[in-house]
Amino acid sequence: MATTTKAPVKKAPAKKTAPRKAPIPEPINPWDRQLNETGVAYQAFQTYRDIGLTRSQTKVALQVGKSQALMERWSAKHSWALRAASWDREIDREHQLTQIESRRAASKRNAKIAQSAMNQVVKKLVTMTEKDLDANSMTRLMDVASKLERLALGESTENVQVSGPGGGPVQTADVTLLTDEERLSRMETLHRELTSRLHKAKEDDA
Repeated sequence: MATTTKAPVKKAPAKKTAPRKAPIPEPINPWDRQLNETGVAYQAFQTYRDIGLTRSQTKVALQVGKSQALMERWSAKHSWALRAASWDREIDREHQLTQIESRRAASKRNAKIAQSAMNQVVKKLVTMTEKDLDANSMTRLMDVASKLERLALGESTENVQVSGPGGGPVQTADVTLLTDEERLSRMETLHRELTSRLHKAKEDDA
């Protein structure tokens, strides 16, 4: 009896599976890409966010080349307005922190300038005799030096007068209302006045 051989069974080729897309990371901040937000939609939101206070769906549509109706749908679906408001608050917070650090740095610089001026005054006064300075000049020098130091620290609550030509006051301002730049300018003016008065005292005695 003849034997029959079975033909080998051909295996079906394995199906190729499409590579899995990397999962979107869980958003930490409201302005991050959301889990249900496509890349294109997120780019549109970024455009909306970065426009600033004058932002609108119309401006975004023009910039990204999409219809305004689509921008309005994305805006409503992905809460553009709320997320942009959170972004604005974060930017404002970072700006305030930067301003605080800048003021701290300016205060340190101002304090060094004031201390340097005070040291110069003390050195000059130590070398002077009673004939070099009368009582009024001594009082004025110490007053200006004291104001210079308080101005550097921003602690003065009184008005600071800077003498102009002829000894008359030319500027008066409450130092608590001055900006860092204005305070530094006043310090430099007072410093120059101290130096000028000390030199004048020496010349008068010569």
